[in-house]
Amino acid sequence: MTLKIALSITEGRVIRDLFENGFLDMLHEHKADVVCFTPASRVSQFLKQWSQPGVAFCPIPLYDLDVTLQRSLKVRDLMLRRGRFLLPLWRRSVSKITLPDPEIIEKMRGAQLAVSTHPMFHTEFPVYRAAVKLNIPTLGVLRSWDNLYKGLRIMPETLAVWNEVNRQEAVRLMGYKPDQVKVVGGAQFDPYFDPNAVWTRKQFASYFQLETSRPVIVLATLGAFLHLYDETYLVDWLLQEIENGNIPGRPQVVIRLHPASKLEHFQKYLSHPDVRISFIQGYIPTLGWTMTRNDVVVVANLLRHADLVISPGSTITIEAAIFDTPTIVPLFHTYQPELGKRQYDFHLRNHFKRLHDLDLVPFANTPEELLQMVNRLLIDKSWYRKQRAQLVREYIQYTDGCSTKRLVDLIMKVMR
Repeated sequence: MTLKIALSITEGRVIRDLFENGFLDMLHEHKADVVCFTPASRVSQFLKQWSQPGVAFCPIPLYDLDVTLQRSLKVRDLMLRRGRFLLPLWRRSVSKITLPDPEIIEKMRGAQLAVSTHPMFHTEFPVYRAAVKLNIPTLGVLRSWDNLYKGLRIMPETLAVWNEVNRQEAVRLMGYKPDQVKVVGGAQFDPYFDPNAVWTRKQFASYFQLETSRPVIVLATLGAFLHLYDETYLVDWLLQEIENGNIPGRPQVVIRLHPASKLEHFQKYLSHPDVRISFIQGYIPTLGWTMTRNDVVVVANLLRHADLVISPGSTITIEAAIFDTPTIVPLFHTYQPELGKRQYDFHLRNHFKRLHDLDLVPFANTPEELLQMVNRLLIDKSWYRKQRAQLVREYIQYTDGCSTKRLVDLIMKVMR
């Protein structure tokens, strides 16, 4: 029997997570044909890079978040607060909101599985709706450890998640049954565990043009998601403390920008002799930012060789723990305390709540606390080491670099 998979991809990060890790090649080894629905199907350089036998790329219709779906999502949020037992009914009803696209229906005929690579996005809804119409089993791949707190707009029958914590969240927050949620790990971290991707300290220092003898502090931004939100305040604070001699050893600073941060806000630091800026350069028209496997290896070594990471709530908090690199999460904003409070309150109510409640990472509520923590961790890296190990066990879970393969194995199991 010919195996056929319908795949929806509407975001560039998925290319980093899956394609760059050999996802299509693994499916080909299982003799599975893939029909990939993506807005990048009209982008010639994308097709040139990823076209191969057994893979067809097709456009996906633009699906607007219309009034009907917005109302449905409000009903879902109400159920999450007051009546999770009704969520299965919501899942059945949301699939009937729009009529399936005839062209997608035709191209999906004969498929044994429809895979949504980012079920948090409504943009993949047309493929999901066609799968429901054709009675094709559906599988969703959770893109990040915190997506369940933001809610899924597509509710596939089977959900692949990073870890056991996510599995419990899918049951508690989204009404899934335990056997519908499968733990496969985070495919995007597979290169982190590749022995061939490990740099020496000398190689790392050469790449970033740093001195091997001086400590390195990585400041990982969160992204400017709020209007007129300033992210430079932490850089200014850190450089001032170093200049004043309050942080010994003359640390060098690498600013790792979140894709939602504004590079132009940080360009003023390029002339500083002890500052380097690391940012994502990869971009796919229609899909947005992405990274190559080599880009991921650079970040892995940045976190591996950093002496300390400061991040106001990004996923790098989890990633740094893989390398036992100390991380501090500041909960203050020196320039915009009101906006900062709004930002941090959101995080502590949602995805960072468990980290805060279980004291899995040090949180600094004031500049004075942050300074004390920075100086302590630059001297004593054993502080919070047990908690970092717990972060890896509970949020990364798999450290063998085989999560892409586990996802492919799950796809084949569900298909058969």
